[in-house]
Amino acid sequence: MAKRWDPETIDQDYLLVGEGIDEQKFFESLVKHVGLRNIQVKAMGGRDQLRSNLDELRKTPGFSRVRCLGVTRDADDDPHGAFQSVCTALQNAQLPVPTAPLERTARKPHVVVFILPRPDQPGAIEDLCLESLEQTPVIECVEGYIECLKDNACLECNSESKASVHTFLASRRKPEWRLGEAACGGCWDFDHEAFTQLRDFLATLVSEG
Repeated sequence: MAKRWDPETIDQDYLLVGEGIDEQKFFESLVKHVGLRNIQVKAMGGRDQLRSNLDELRKTPGFSRVRCLGVTRDADDDPHGAFQSVCTALQNAQLPVPTAPLERTARKPHVVVFILPRPDQPGAIEDLCLESLEQTPVIECVEGYIECLKDNACLECNSESKASVHTFLASRRKPEWRLGEAACGGCWDFDHEAFTQLRDFLATLVSEG
């Protein structure tokens, strides 16, 4: 059964939606880190629910106050297809549709879309997190472990980046943390250049005009 949109009232001028709870916690931490205000972050219940839940979102109490809506989604193997999927969901929900990622619509409420890890790059949010660990000693250990698993045909996960993130998090003070919880715990360096485009996305979300 599809998970329906959380009917909780929207109480901020800018709204950012991510795929799930992990993304919600991650973006809440990033928003706090960069010092932006008036951004409410919500989880869409998974990418498969984006189409139906965007329509529910439009009907949520308080949506009329939203100046700009930010929508994020993992690219997976097809960044262009991921963007087109978001655009179709926006159109079906009778919301403005941008012509490209990171481009803010002229029609209100403004809408801006960000495909992770970058609009032209396959992958997911985990890839940005791993990139932020480059040049650190721990990444060599993580990569060595993953290579060992692959050499011994023991890596069963379909996503090497997700496996690598979990490997890194297993070394933190709370090894049970997930990606979003790790963001709340300060595990990701949000000032790293890996997150530059994502920080720009947030700036576009709250820009006036």
